[in-house]
Amino acid sequence: MSGAGGTPVAGGGEGQQVAGRSRYRWYVLALLTAAQVCSYMDRTIIGIVIEPVRAEFGLSDGQMGFLSGLAFGLAFAVAAIPMGWLVDRCNRRKLLALIVALWSGLTMFCGLAQSYLMLLLSRMSVGAAEAGGSPTGVSILSDYFGPRERASAVAIWYSSSTLAVILTFLFGGFVAQQFGWRATFLFAGAPGLVVALLIFLTLREPVRGVLDHSGGKAQRQPLGLRQGAAYVLRRRGLMHCMAGIILSAATVSAMSIWMVTFLTRFHGLDLARAGMVAGIGLGIFGSLGGIACGFIADRLNKGSAALAPGRSALLCATTALLAIVFGMVAVLAQSTLVAVGFMFVYALFKTAHNGPANALMLGLVGSHVRGFSVSTLQIGTNLVSWGMGPLVVGLLSDYIGGPQSLRWALAITLLINAWAVAHYLLAARHVAADMERTHED
Repeated sequence: MSGAGGTPVAGGGEGQQVAGRSRYRWYVLALLTAAQVCSYMDRTIIGIVIEPVRAEFGLSDGQMGFLSGLAFGLAFAVAAIPMGWLVDRCNRRKLLALIVALWSGLTMFCGLAQSYLMLLLSRMSVGAAEAGGSPTGVSILSDYFGPRERASAVAIWYSSSTLAVILTFLFGGFVAQQFGWRATFLFAGAPGLVVALLIFLTLREPVRGVLDHSGGKAQRQPLGLRQGAAYVLRRRGLMHCMAGIILSAATVSAMSIWMVTFLTRFHGLDLARAGMVAGIGLGIFGSLGGIACGFIADRLNKGSAALAPGRSALLCATTALLAIVFGMVAVLAQSTLVAVGFMFVYALFKTAHNGPANALMLGLVGSHVRGFSVSTLQIGTNLVSWGMGPLVVGLLSDYIGGPQSLRWALAITLLINAWAVAHYLLAARHVAADMERTHED
């Protein structure tokens, strides 16, 4: 049964069956994943063109780190809370279609930049527009997949980041090599316009909270800024889980943005070949590891009588620790073959936390506050992770100096994951109590 505008109406168990078991939900997952692929392509395409942009405008590694990271993250952070407020209150289908079209057009505009300042402002505009993408997508997704399937669905959705790496580095590197860095931004932005149209025409708005174990509370009114902040701060496991996600993402963003430059400087690869290696390693292997870990998390829960959130947190701690070990060998190895081989293994674990950790976070908050919670997380991941990760590498490289500076800057940045491991372990101690509190609220 549907409401006005094609919005499904939940009638108790019938509504749950429509949203939770229909084949259409897999189309929704594919479409939302495609939107995120476009988002990550537009975000990471700068990593392909760091060297030609730096050369054209006469910039330092620090300036490129600011352009590729903090400038984007600051704009994202400013826009994130207003976007989260909209997600909890507006038609999510229309909102997502609008912002996907907006950030895609702005990415294409980056290719027209005639100065560092113009490119900087364009990148910041992309960041502000993308602030609504993840909160909207996760909110819709959680209303199509129930708690026991959510880690797998979220892992597939988060594979968008690694699928985007494949497209960005494999094809973006070729475009940059053959047609120049400006054409690379046009290549990255164009697909989003098609995806935005498909979202607007084919996506059906689900009922909020229809698959949660909250009974009649599924339609609770969204919380204000102060109430939402208090809601999140009361949950210690949730806070540690969010901190782990943010810190893990800092090393992911640093490696993703600087990997092509690393391969060209230290292993003599041209842009096309470096892009191909990064695309296969960070993209294909990253997707395999992320999706596999999401299914493992759901399997851990299916093997117990009730949801076991602590197991998901421990799984995230394990993958974050392994990412340090293999990533360190990849950046310090002198042999190209060894460096590339260990980079592939590192990629299996670099984003493996995404499915379990984000599904866990969604289970710790009610449907009426998911937009706010995800937006709060996105502020951290974009301001601290995508903002500071690439910038820290650039600044460390400038500070260390010498021909090996970038290598050591990447190695030092990878140690941030040890901090993430500590937060995941602390989350494992508190998430069960948080989940019980959420069911009682």
